[in-house]
Order: sequence, then structure tokens, then C-alpha cells
Amino acid sequence: MRILVEAGTKIVQLGYTDEGEVDDAVDQAQAEVYAVTERREAEDYVQLSELLPAAYDEIEKISAGVVGEGVKTGFKDLDALTNGFHPGNMIVLAARPAVGKSTLGLDIARYASIHKREASVIFSLEMSRSEITMRMLSAEARVPLNNIRSGQLGEEEWAKMARRMGEISDAPLFIDDSPNLSLMEIRAKARRLKQRHNLKLIVIDYLQLMTSGKRLKIVNKRSLSLSSIKIIAKELNVPVVAISQLNRSPEQRSDKKPMLSDLRESGSIEQDADVVILLHREDLYDSQIDLVRRI
Repeated sequence: MRILVEAGTKIVQLGYTDEGEVDDAVDQAQAEVYAVTERREAEDYVQLSELLPAAYDEIEKISAGVVGEGVKTGFKDLDALTNGFHPGNMIVLAARPAVGKSTLGLDIARYASIHKREASVIFSLEMSRSEITMRMLSAEARVPLNNIRSGQLGEEEWAKMARRMGEISDAPLFIDDSPNLSLMEIRAKARRLKQRHNLKLIVIDYLQLMTSGKRLKIVNKRSLSLSSIKIIAKELNVPVVAISQLNRSPEQRSDKKPMLSDLRESGSIEQDADVVILLHREDLYDSQIDLVRRI
């Protein structure tokens, strides 16, 4: 009860201060309420003597080959490199358009929720929930996406889809395709999902379409977005996969493989991201070269 009273007092004080914006005050108030529901004490600091035994136990588990707490992606090589996506981490997944970054983000959430039964949410600022659902159903039922979109399905394909829909309908996977989502809205929705469904993974598609809700220069907005996403990951103790667009630099080089400097606001990403994944498809550029030659 004492913690609840303290939280209420802080929220009242927020209402009387003239500093900052309304959105910031609302976000801070929600954070106070969330902290109470999580039964967190005000003292968040912990002495090293209490941390060392837990760290030693974790190292022992890793050494013994016991799977850690990381959320698995379903891609063996990626999971071997990262040992899964760990709570509190921000993972930036970036590529040029049409390379497959959104598909990979969806596949990671699909594997976590459908195959591992871990709650995940996709905040999609690009694709509609209908498009995402069709893509996931195509992957799960192993039916070509073009056939689903056109409705030209054989009896066997209809049967496969119906059967798989029944098997995956209760998966703890949530999709939010609200347009112009702000960071504050994402944070509030993620908090509710954490409380109600023990959220384990967040996917945001994609960074450049997200709004900060603040009147800042575009570069500062994106830098703020990255820092805020990292804060969300730490506060909720879940990995956040943030999908991002690369600039045009790879297309202007003979070697098309992306580099960290090709990321928009690469300095901010280097500072805030725990893992950066750059996607590259050599065949995409090869086909473009062949087309130019034929012309």
C-alpha cells in the first residue's frame, strides 16, 4: 500500500508541474502504475555480492550447453551466434527495400509464438494485419502466398490451410497495425501485454515510420526513437527487434554488401543497439544486372 501511495503522489505532482509535454507526463504516470503492478520496490540498486552468484550460475549453464533465457529465432546459425535474443536487448534488423527484412521479423515472431508458445507482438507500421496473417498462414501451411492472395487454391491446399489454422489459432501472437504509432503508444500497449500475457518479444516494423510525438528535427527524432526503444526493452525485460531501412550507399558501390555506416543514424544505432543484423541478397543485385544487360 505504501508503494501505491508513493506512486499516486508522484502522479499528482506530475499534474501540477508546468515542465515538459503532456505525452511525457502521461508516459511517466503509466510507468509509475506499471512499477506498482510489478511490485517493484523503490530501491532498484543491487550490491555486487548479490549479483555474482546469479552470474556464475548463468555461466555454468552456458558452459554445460543448457539453453539460456534468450528467445530463439528458429534460424539455427543465428541462434548459435546470439544464443537467442536476450531480455532487455535491442536488435536492429536492417536492409534495403525488397530484401526481406519484414519477412524475417515476422518469421522470428511466428517461431516464438507458434512453435515455442512465447507471447510476442508485432507493431506493423507498414503491412496490414490481413497481409501479415496471410504471410504467416502461407508459411505455416506451406501454401504459396500468391495462391492465397489470388484465391486460386486446390482442394489439398484448402485442407492444409484449414487444418493448420485450427492448430495455431490459440498461439500467443498479437498484431497491431495502427497507423502513425508513437513511442508512447507502443510502450503503453507493450506494458499491458506484459502484464496480461507475459510478453516475451516485441517486433517493430519499421523505425522510419514511427513517430516520437515531439517537435524535433528528423535526425533527433530517430535518435530519440532508438534510445526510447532500448528503454522499453530494459523496462519490460524483453528483446525488441527494430526493423530499419538502409540508405542508398550499397547501391552506389561495386560491393553491394551492407555496412554499419549504411544505417540511417548509424551513430545512434551503434550506441543503443545490442545486436545489428544487416541482410543482403546477392541474387537480387545479380538479377538487376542481368536485366540491364538484356536492355
